[in-house]
Amino acid sequence: MLEFTNTDLWSAYGHTFYAPALNESSIALDLGASTALFGHEVANEIGCRFHAVEALPENFARIEETDLLKRHHFAICGENKPQNFSVVDDEDRWGLIRSSNNTDQGETIDVPGITLKSFFDHIGADVIDLAKIDIESAEIQMFNATDDETLLSIKQILIEFHDFMDPKLIEPVQRILKRMDSLGFQTFVFTRNFHGDVLFINPAHIKISGAKVFTFKYLTKNLRGLQRILARGSLN
Repeated sequence: MLEFTNTDLWSAYGHTFYAPALNESSIALDLGASTALFGHEVANEIGCRFHAVEALPENFARIEETDLLKRHHFAICGENKPQNFSVVDDEDRWGLIRSSNNTDQGETIDVPGITLKSFFDHIGADVIDLAKIDIESAEIQMFNATDDETLLSIKQILIEFHDFMDPKLIEPVQRILKRMDSLGFQTFVFTRNFHGDVLFINPAHIKISGAKVFTFKYLTKNLRGLQRILARGSLN
């Protein structure tokens, strides 16, 4: 469900984005889409076109294609070859690319893997207005395999890093944050301890005022923290 932090920052399913940069001609990506709830919600509200990418076959089959949303069966990762995918069966069926040092097999399947650059070529896109990324720690592989030119062709990236799942991811996430800073992206972290809701804005494409940068970087994050504390208190 869409939430409106203010007139500029909107949030859906744990991902925050800068809404004024989107319109009916925008092209957006929902990477790690599950059943594409995020893509459908934003597309229906704004009218932009989405490409939803999901690796788990059963979730992919549940994605409804519309005039505004097209589905693609891939795992976004670091190489163009099949990936061994571990299926997690909790309250929601989801999965992640299996690590070579993970001896706990569980249920695994092979899924088609594709790099971010190759996916851009697949859909014939030169510039992407928004990329939402929630690919269960494969974001590290994805960034490592993505050249600077491809990253700079994206106007805004909203991503859930998975450093809260594995301490080994803390250093790679920090390395990615430094890289994005070196490329000129403005970085906004809306979660307190880890990097579960991060927004990268490319100022070469999206101009926001210094006052808004300050508000997004400091006031919005603190306000959300206060709202979470109050919400927890109301449940006790």
